[in-house]
Amino acid sequence: ATCVTGIELEHVDRLGPTIADVAREKAAIARPGVPLVAGPMPEEARAVLEREAARAGAPILRFGRDVTIRHATPAEIAVAGRTVPVTLRQPGRHMLENAAMALALANEAGALDRLDDAAAGAALEAAVLPGRAEVLREAPLVIADGAHTRASIEALVEVLDARTTARAARLVAVVSATRGKDAARVLSPLVRRADTIIATVAEASRSLPAAELARTLEALRAPAAITRADSPAEAMRAAIDAAGREGTVCATGSMYMAGAARRVLRDV
Repeated sequence: ATCVTGIELEHVDRLGPTIADVAREKAAIARPGVPLVAGPMPEEARAVLEREAARAGAPILRFGRDVTIRHATPAEIAVAGRTVPVTLRQPGRHMLENAAMALALANEAGALDRLDDAAAGAALEAAVLPGRAEVLREAPLVIADGAHTRASIEALVEVLDARTTARAARLVAVVSATRGKDAARVLSPLVRRADTIIATVAEASRSLPAAELARTLEALRAPAAITRADSPAEAMRAAIDAAGREGTVCATGSMYMAGAARRVLRDV
């Protein structure tokens, strides 16, 4: 079984400038007789994916039609006539969507019939995804997330809104962006939500210089205060101090940043 979890404008230098171009490239995963699970995506992308799957002879399962989620406590994922109760360690609508795709893939590959519904739900609950809406500390709340596209940053902001009980508390974001990214477009939802943004360099050979990233984000003219730090360790220390015990710190913008936050938290 194969899966395309979602499609948005990313890597346009290699995949093409439009959603349809990106979808066409990703549809190359389709194989004759091999079920293709299609996750949530724009209708333009879905149409291309379905057309290419039909051309390849791959049966397609659509999120929202063949795989559905009932948002409750616990959530329920329905696939192939089964309903699996799911409580995930990592919060967020997008995490539930990914879990639904995983269940659909397992079912199409013939593995889900080895588990009853409770066992399937328990397996998903036990899953740990480092750097994906991962809570590293509680006071202040420190979250590391490898979001590096516009859609994933928007999903992260939803998680922050839901996870932060005291909305009046400060949100300090530590961000780094990989060279070649449209950092302003990707990070703008977070910049407009945060009180303070600290730009840094998560990986010297791949990340934008902190000063350049800070200038890019300042051009958004958001209310957030934009500062910079030369290293993730310096940035995380400053963020924790600025947030205070009641605030929230979020390290994001790339998987490099999420990984750096996880490493430096041992020393902060």
